Amino acid sequence: MQRILLASLPLLPLLAACDAGPLPDDPDRFVSDVGYRRAVLLRDLTDVSNEYGALLAVSYGIRGQGWEALPERDPGGRALTSADLERLQAGESLDSLDLSADHEEALAPSSPPETPAEWRALGERTFLEYACRADADLETLAAMPGGLSEAGFVEHDGEWSGLRVFRGSGGHVRIGPTCSACHAGVGADGRRTERSASRSIDSGAALLLVHGYTPGDVPDWLQDSDVGAWDRWGPGRVDVLTDNRFNPYAVPDLGGMGDLPLLNHTGTWEQNGTASVAVMVSTEYVLGNNSESRIPEVLAWAMAEYLRALPPPPPADEAPDEVSVADGAAVFEDVGCAECHAPPLYTSDARVEPAEIGADPAAARSRSRGTGWYRVPSLRGVGSKAPYMHDGSIDSLEDLLDPDRGGDAHRFADGLPADDLDALLAFLRSL
Repeated sequence: MQRILLASLPLLPLLAACDAGPLPDDPDRFVSDVGYRRAVLLRDLTDVSNEYGALLAVSYGIRGQGWEALPERDPGGRALTSADLERLQAGESLDSLDLSADHEEALAPSSPPETPAEWRALGERTFLEYACRADADLETLAAMPGGLSEAGFVEHDGEWSGLRVFRGSGGHVRIGPTCSACHAGVGADGRRTERSASRSIDSGAALLLVHGYTPGDVPDWLQDSDVGAWDRWGPGRVDVLTDNRFNPYAVPDLGGMGDLPLLNHTGTWEQNGTASVAVMVSTEYVLGNNSESRIPEVLAWAMAEYLRALPPPPPADEAPDEVSVADGAAVFEDVGCAECHAPPLYTSDARVEPAEIGADPAAARSRSRGTGWYRVPSLRGVGSKAPYMHDGSIDSLEDLLDPDRGGDAHRFADGLPADDLDALLAFLRSL
């Protein structure tokens, strides 16, 4: 993302021109009315003074200009298979991979869905099948023996989860990721789950392999460079900021998204309904493909309907001791956890200063997407959401609440007797 200097942008006239009054969720207006989309954006962005917010404010939802002038992209495609990898690793080209006419059928329907169930079904297909972009790094890994596996991508029944083969804008066969590549993990039963993000994909390791380095064995003289940072990201983390600092983000779980008043770790969006998420989906797709194209609005709305309907991850303890859980619920209230993680959804619209929870402040204060604060994640399914904090720096609930761990993150359980701490952990795992 290019750096944006606010002094050079006509933000105030753009903001003042878009007071559309109440904005109820309306899929027809979202699909057909660019003014509606822009009004939702300006209603829901929490900060237009960082580079992210500034770029969206001058690029999105302006008739005939900015991102509205980009071509829609809907290439169809199919799953990347192990047979494809064999061909590529034998030296064959991407264009040798089979793409039949059926594979190139667009996802967007000729007319919009009519029921919520139909919208969600289309959204699920979009989440699983719509390639965000052509990705040259993934193409290199696919042609490298063991490359995708070493970077943490998962193969199941001969297909690589979240990776697609499709025809690019130049007519050549390309490989790219879907949202599900990073935002769908693998459950304890070995099956894909859309509720939890991938804990295996290591985007930093992927970049190292593509550039000829061995993950975990980067030379000392490169530790302060981008190469050294890639080696420190680790599985399930990625740095999406553009401030030339080490700011790894834990890839967020999408299960229970509909519960959250604020979206993204630094709370860059207010969630006021399906339209909020649809605009966020639209903008993230444009940013993800370097502003070359945009997703059809019908697919963005469908994705939003699907994501908002995803239930949270299940409790980590499905047969909890009821006495321990009851005692832990009382401890949860007594130490003040519920002030931010308010039941029944165990979240709130609180905007939390990094020092209050002992979080690394770099991402919150970044010129890239920083708002100065972090949102409050929901604790529903928290026992299955490790690692914790916005940067995925804490491996377990025990570590998060351990008074002997060091540091000052989440010291709310300090001084608790061991029995109370055990009860609090039991309660959290029951959510």
